Amino acid sequence: MPFLPLDIPHALRHCEWDLASFACSPADARRPIVTEDHGEASFTHADFVAHVKAWQPQLQSISQPNVALFEPHPGYFAASLWAIWHAGKMAILPGDTNQATRDALKALDCAHMGVHTHALRSLPNISEKINSEPDSIALEPLDLSRTKIGLFTSGSQGQPQLITKALRQLDAEVQTLESTFGPLLAVSPKEAKVQVWATVSHQHIYGLLFLVLWSLASGRTMGARRLLYPEDLVKQLNAPSILITTPAHLKRLDNDLCWSTVQNHLKAVFSSGGPLPFTAAQNTQRLLHQLPLEIFGSSETGGIAWRQSEQENAIWRTFDRVQWREHQGLLQLRSPNLVNDEWFETADRIRVVNQEYFELLGRADRIAKIEEKRVSLTAIEEQLLEHPMVQEAKVLVYPTAIGDRTAAVLVLKPSVSNDMPVTPPRTAQLFRKWLRNRIEPVAIPRLWRFVSAMPCNEQGKTTQHLLTQLFARSASQDANTRASSHETADSDLPHRPPP
Repeated sequence: MPFLPLDIPHALRHCEWDLASFACSPADARRPIVTEDHGEASFTHADFVAHVKAWQPQLQSISQPNVALFEPHPGYFAASLWAIWHAGKMAILPGDTNQATRDALKALDCAHMGVHTHALRSLPNISEKINSEPDSIALEPLDLSRTKIGLFTSGSQGQPQLITKALRQLDAEVQTLESTFGPLLAVSPKEAKVQVWATVSHQHIYGLLFLVLWSLASGRTMGARRLLYPEDLVKQLNAPSILITTPAHLKRLDNDLCWSTVQNHLKAVFSSGGPLPFTAAQNTQRLLHQLPLEIFGSSETGGIAWRQSEQENAIWRTFDRVQWREHQGLLQLRSPNLVNDEWFETADRIRVVNQEYFELLGRADRIAKIEEKRVSLTAIEEQLLEHPMVQEAKVLVYPTAIGDRTAAVLVLKPSVSNDMPVTPPRTAQLFRKWLRNRIEPVAIPRLWRFVSAMPCNEQGKTTQHLLTQLFARSASQDANTRASSHETADSDLPHRPPP
């Protein structure tokens, strides 16, 4: 397979707008960027240009090289991001404004912009809309290689890590998305422009790319707010729309809602952030009349491959600009989404199907040492999922007084939860017995939690931190829960509001 150069030939560009010169184009008040409820424009390209030109001088005057940006509104967010870039600063996107995040930002020599709490000083103030464009400011196109952004990984494999990406990498990925999926999203001249709505935050790579950057480059409009509940989907997806979401949200679609309007207008459903169960994919197709387009990748690698699960264990098709190979069972990549053209080895185990397709076999880095023995956390999860009572299973390593031990978090099938009470000691012992002849005795979880739903962050990901928190109740409690503990923890995804 020939390697595609990092610089994408102009002939391959399919996007309507160029990200590098987006703020340099003549202000267009007729072009909506953000739409509110019922498709009303609330933020236009002219608003975008005015905000960028108003904020750029203020940002250019500060001494810090980095600016932390946290802003929920996608229009103000985009204008803030371009203003930071045109000021010659690096934008850093925190995933939240929690104390731990603020503490981490202090070490990065950051100014702060957007929504903030006590410790974060906002510079400049972006709470009010700017109505005039400073004519004296002339902006030059951004340098794709020198314009940088800092993003935090999700933490699904450990602690979130700060990674840096150049606009060149993001631009390459946007071009790939449009050339791959653009034809599927086309509308007739009589239809309104497609609106892009998301259940995820644009403070992370998935929402940043799919909601903000791709929408700006392709000329589609962004929904002004996140759709947190199934009822929000029914209310907002009443015009030609795209939904950017996660498995955590798709697993919670309400069968009792009336989805007929959504079915008539939804153009595509994108899902990323983790594996989408086959049953959830099929249920999404039944309710929304769209089989989800699942995206496989990471913050570090960008998009790698995609699939639609027409059958269980569907294989993955790599994006056209991704060169790949299998090396000692692991996936290796070269692509314009990476920082350079060297081979990048992931921790994903694969089986090669042909030059375009592969099967994912799990993560190689989910191997733990328990009492000097190598234990596969993935293998334990697979064995638990074979039990007829189990719907979801997560296994992690948890420190105890006698050393590291495995711990399990289980979601039982609704039929089980409804038909029989969960008695913690007895239920935990049932699963220990189930595992006894299937895995090494040392690998059998000593700690158990039974939850109604896996805890998730705003990106729909179940992180190591969230799982660990389920066990961090008290040392005295955990000392007595080797095979008998029971906690009920709901997902961090928002609950449906009361009627």
